[in-house]
Amino acid sequence: VKKADFIRIASPFLFEPLKKLNIDRDKIFLVPARCDSELFSLDNVNSIKPKVFNNEFNLLFVGNLLLSKGVDTLLEAFSLIEKENANIGLIFVGDGEEKERLIFRSRELGVDNKVKFLGRVNYEEIPTLMSYSDILILPSVHEGFGRVLLEAMSMHLPIIASNVGGIPLVIDDGKDGLLFEAGDFNSLKSKVLFLIKNKTFASKMTKAAHKKFITNYEYEVSINMFLDMYKSILK
Repeated sequence: VKKADFIRIASPFLFEPLKKLNIDRDKIFLVPARCDSELFSLDNVNSIKPKVFNNEFNLLFVGNLLLSKGVDTLLEAFSLIEKENANIGLIFVGDGEEKERLIFRSRELGVDNKVKFLGRVNYEEIPTLMSYSDILILPSVHEGFGRVLLEAMSMHLPIIASNVGGIPLVIDDGKDGLLFEAGDFNSLKSKVLFLIKNKTFASKMTKAAHKKFITNYEYEVSINMFLDMYKSILK
């Protein structure tokens, strides 16, 4: 970054670390990550419900199965949630070094029949998985932005995420998503149970999230921001 003439960042969260490196603010352009709403649309949802959704309520995680993503916290929280609501399942989409440990731990906790590991799936399948899910959970310990949040917003899927990194700059707690402190599985448990019991609130929250997505993160909006950046650089 010190040798670069200009720098594009995807999240305002990155302003601070660049400031510590004494990078000239005029060299930095904020162009947020984007999501293609034509792909993440109900039009691309398979009408046949995947067999993995065999519970009344389904929690969804999409990402790499790493400790930095807080997947261990999610599993521990789920074991507590399942004790209070037996009609709930957890679906992990993605792969990573924590997968085997998560499988083993789910057996120890006695929830292995409720936890599904789909591994890596085709990107085009994500809209269908989101459409049939009830809550997306992003429990990261470290996170610069979290593109999966935008995908969930586009699909009107309620979001619960950890209050770290760039996530609170995307999610306004209590308005378009719910935030919890990273690693606090009891707090995560409470947020999940709250959304399950308050469907009207969850619906209102997802409508606000979708509106924010269309205004700030839709593909065309992002492309126009890129064009503005290039015009400024050429000047």
